[in-house]
Amino acid sequence: MDNVTCTTDRDMDTMVCKINCRPGYMLDRDVQLICGLITDYTWSHVTKHNPLGWLPECVDASSVTLRTFKMEVRMKTRNITLVKAAIQRNTHKLIFEKCRYCTKEVSIMNEEPLVVSIAVSATSPNILSSTATDEETRTVIQRMKEFDDVSSLLYLKSSEIFITNIDNKIVEVVLSTLDTSVSHICPVGTKFYHEVCVSCGRGTYWENGECKLCPIGYYQPSLRRSCCYLCPVGKSTAGLGARSKLYCIAEPQSLYPWELGYWNDDDDKNVTAVTIVGVCPDAEPDAEEGNLKIITIVAFLLVLAIICAAVLCALRLRSKPQPPKPEKVPEAVTAAIESWVPSTSGESTI
Repeated sequence: MDNVTCTTDRDMDTMVCKINCRPGYMLDRDVQLICGLITDYTWSHVTKHNPLGWLPECVDASSVTLRTFKMEVRMKTRNITLVKAAIQRNTHKLIFEKCRYCTKEVSIMNEEPLVVSIAVSATSPNILSSTATDEETRTVIQRMKEFDDVSSLLYLKSSEIFITNIDNKIVEVVLSTLDTSVSHICPVGTKFYHEVCVSCGRGTYWENGECKLCPIGYYQPSLRRSCCYLCPVGKSTAGLGARSKLYCIAEPQSLYPWELGYWNDDDDKNVTAVTIVGVCPDAEPDAEEGNLKIITIVAFLLVLAIICAAVLCALRLRSKPQPPKPEKVPEAVTAAIESWVPSTSGESTI
């Protein structure tokens, strides 16, 4: 979260705040931040499932990898082959002149009447908004525009597309059965939100294309995960969407504001999971244990370095040339030196 800006409506005695994310990032869900007369002077995001008022975080967003527009209708005929060939002709030029990266599939279900469907798909590279170049951004926008143009055109010309002439007879189309849908495919760990793929933030887990809040008693400290970690034995969380093991406390019930009547009656509309959750198979690596391992490794490497330095020093000393030993003084010279006695007159004799 980069910053929060607030405005005040003095007539309604209400403050409304908005979370502003830096470019390339956005919230993974909508949240209202209102406090004033209409909320009985409590913040709107402080609810039964969010008693401590945790705010959503800004997460990275990326482009959609696959878009599909599907149009389906029923036709009163049994000639599947001719109908399929006619629809292929009616749509080929219409689609591929407008969308260079689109693919098309015409399928027919042999029912009474026939169920005829046209699916047009467009692929796009998955690019992070925060790191995308201008050229990559233009490419994604252009492909989105082509897909949207083709989808709109197919819908507007649906009555013409499905009209086929078989044996000089116009096949009857039940236009009242016309059904259209658009689907978007995002990478695992992200969900489609406001025309882009948004990462599932901390405190959530990914399941079937949705980001769901970790239930009470669970937490998730990372992005794009498909499970939540269970709190240590004897501990739990005060609400949904805990982002760290630090949120696991011994007596979370003592923090529940609704016991004092201070929580918002408009309970979380964005809560999509309360009891069902993918539990991570292993416990989250403990930070202190990880630090201890790092310290142990560093100490071992330091001792090893000292031993290596000592060995190298010994080898250098052994290979260093020794100074020549002094020659042995003859015994006659030694005896003469020992017999030398200085005289009292200042002269000396040997």
